[in-house]
Amino acid sequence: MTQPVIPIRNIYFMLAYAWNHLQDAKLVNLDAVPGNSLLNILGHVLNKSVLYLSRRGFELGYCLHTELISGIKGRVNFTQSLNGFHLIQGKTVSMFDELTPDTLENKIIKTTLTTLVKQNKLDHKIREEARSIRAKMLGINEIVLSPRYFNQIKTISSNRHYKFIISICRLINENTIINQKDGSYRFYDFERDERKMSLLYQDFLYKFCKNELQNVHTKRSYLDWNAYSESDPSLSLLPRMETDITLSHNNKCLIVDAKYYKSIFTNRKSTHKFHSANLYQLMNYLMAYNPKYGVKTSGLLLYPQVGTTIKHRYNINGFDIGLYTIDLDQEWENIHQDLLTLLHECLE
Repeated sequence: MTQPVIPIRNIYFMLAYAWNHLQDAKLVNLDAVPGNSLLNILGHVLNKSVLYLSRRGFELGYCLHTELISGIKGRVNFTQSLNGFHLIQGKTVSMFDELTPDTLENKIIKTTLTTLVKQNKLDHKIREEARSIRAKMLGINEIVLSPRYFNQIKTISSNRHYKFIISICRLINENTIINQKDGSYRFYDFERDERKMSLLYQDFLYKFCKNELQNVHTKRSYLDWNAYSESDPSLSLLPRMETDITLSHNNKCLIVDAKYYKSIFTNRKSTHKFHSANLYQLMNYLMAYNPKYGVKTSGLLLYPQVGTTIKHRYNINGFDIGLYTIDLDQEWENIHQDLLTLLHECLE
């Protein structure tokens, strides 16, 4: 069975939606990117974005600096000053805050440019541009990257453009595999990974609804089981029920379950059927959802299109349910319009 066909540049836009940075993503001209490679797109976008930062001037931050100086500046390390007999020379080992470009954000960017340069399959022109930009990042050290550094950025960075660049850096580093034998770097083409693409598809649809649907409340709902147990009275062992997307508008509620599969059908004895597990899951959500009195609740299973367009509606146990596909193998503007039309239709 074939994967859903999604052009590489559309995967890039899906990522930008998931990161809440679509406008930043659109600022870069993708027509200049050679080949059909996500790595080349990410490398090209990173280069152009960092080049923009360098022309404006990299952000500066205060870093604690320790230095042997004449006199006193900031806080004095008396132990080192005394042990080194510096005081008799009128000098001190002083610790003070210094304004510098050697911030965590800039360290992550420079280190990622190094990772980019080492990629085996990166386009030569993009590689040389990354090398040139990195050489201009004077006064900025490189670090051994780990997830904790990226998590710190969420709380200390306020620059939107920096956050977009850091998101690209994180994606490149999370999907880079190092060959321990020869030290070469390879970017993992996660667009062929159904699990990772499923997570991206869910995040993309959620952020699309949140940003594009006017006057519609978008959230993820945590649902309670209609259950009790004497041995597990808190029901703590039951799996948590959480919707991918819950949309509320004009006393109507639509629960959307985003499913990314190679095929939306099972084939048994030459008969096509929708995946029963998907439908059962959506029905559980609908029955567990406890809306306010008078709110009409419906459901939608939304798949990326593989081959034929699917658009079916059913009434099951009193719930209106749609089973639709969205064609992601088209121009982004058409995807945008098709999704808006589909979602508004289901909310009617």
